[in-house]
Amino acid sequence: MNAVEKRKQIKRNNVLKVIRASDEVSRFVIKKVTKYSMTTILNIVDSLIKEDLITEEMSQDVKIGRTPIYLNINPKGQYFIGIEFNADVLKSVAIDFNVDVIYSEKFKMDKGMSVEQIITLIKTAVNKALEQVPYREKVAGIGIGVPGYVDKKNGIALEYSYFNDWNNVEIKKIIEEEFAIDVYIDNNINALTYHYKWVNPKEKDFIVVSMQYGTRLGIVLNNDIFIGSRGNAGEIGHTKVRNGNRLCSCGKIGCLDSEISYLAIQNKVDELIKAGKLDFQKIYKKGNGNKDKFMLEMLRDEIKKGNEAAIDLLKNITAHLGMKLSTVISVLNIKNIIILNVYDLDNENFAKYVYETIKENSLETLTRDITVSCEIVDKFAAAKGAAIMVLEDMYGATKEKN
Repeated sequence: MNAVEKRKQIKRNNVLKVIRASDEVSRFVIKKVTKYSMTTILNIVDSLIKEDLITEEMSQDVKIGRTPIYLNINPKGQYFIGIEFNADVLKSVAIDFNVDVIYSEKFKMDKGMSVEQIITLIKTAVNKALEQVPYREKVAGIGIGVPGYVDKKNGIALEYSYFNDWNNVEIKKIIEEEFAIDVYIDNNINALTYHYKWVNPKEKDFIVVSMQYGTRLGIVLNNDIFIGSRGNAGEIGHTKVRNGNRLCSCGKIGCLDSEISYLAIQNKVDELIKAGKLDFQKIYKKGNGNKDKFMLEMLRDEIKKGNEAAIDLLKNITAHLGMKLSTVISVLNIKNIIILNVYDLDNENFAKYVYETIKENSLETLTRDITVSCEIVDKFAAAKGAAIMVLEDMYGATKEKN
């Protein structure tokens, strides 16, 4: 795409952005917002209508003079598939051009799965999603949120310690050859961040903290997701913590992941049980032997009951995280932090303790206005974010060079 074509594409995307932002947008309003000439607006709008990406609707208000014609996004204009997975589960969604989910499904993963089995499952998930899309020819792309390290530019999954032989897997090439649809990949935490960026359009600078098999940040700077020169910015899970002496999944001692990942928390809960500080048997029987899941649920319940050992563990986890985030804030000068949990480990106090640690370990001028929130992650947020990643890549460019 040459410079002239790119400039036209940016203007087209900006017109779509204005139409998305309101339910009542006329050509005149678009001209006023974008400051483009009316000729440019008319040409772009006519093109978008012909492509079935937008629709026209006559205003129902009774007014003197010419009745306004409003422009709206056509939900059936295009569709996007999103896939996201980790060691436990693969999630798939299909969204329409209005970013409404029209299909979602979960598929169980096995830590012992081979590369071939994982690729087969991804293909199965894509096929099922395509079956739910009214017009397959309108599927614009497939976004895949991949765990571990990725080469986003070349579409390669580099490494993930929870899968055997998961090294340099050419996911983009494999899936594009299978379906003849453009494929976009990124780390699954960045995919998750696309979702939160979409639902928080007014927030231009923030970080998303994901804690599950590992601890990773999704970083939004000036409304763009920051991935770094090698595509893996935000990987704080394998940085060292103060007094850390636990073995990490990477094989080293003292990483943040070895203290606050869900696997690490389960190990710490197990230690409290063996020390007689938590009674695990009751909830273990309730869970029909699903030990890992109910370790975390038990911790949540014991925290809410006021169990001192459980609360001390919560403070230990939040102290490690808060120390790391204080450094992140000092470097990036980020104002808002969103911490995502699969389980509600007393989210209100979780956020409070992290905030207090950040304040204690940072300059007051850097933390004066920061906010820290902790919430339960939407089950399909990362899969939806993977689909949004495709939409944003195609329609998100808004900056014009003079």
